[in-house]
Amino acid sequence: MKWFIKRYMVNAHIESLQELSERTGIKRRHLTDIINDPRRIKVFEIMALNDVLHFDEQDLLKLIRGEYG
Repeated sequence: MKWFIKRYMVNAHIESLQELSERTGIKRRHLTDIINDPRRIKVFEIMALNDVLHFDEQDLLKLIRGEYG
């Protein structure tokens, strides 16, 4: 899942997990946990990430289905 998040971070001009954390309201440590174990992500976290990173519809569905684990 790391490459997936990093790709969207680049597109959104976000340079670090700290910056992503600040923009989403998700603690940096928890973002790291989510990247390492995507099964830990919750719906409200997907929504917060989507608000900032603007996933395309196909990627969003894959994320919800757990296909980026």
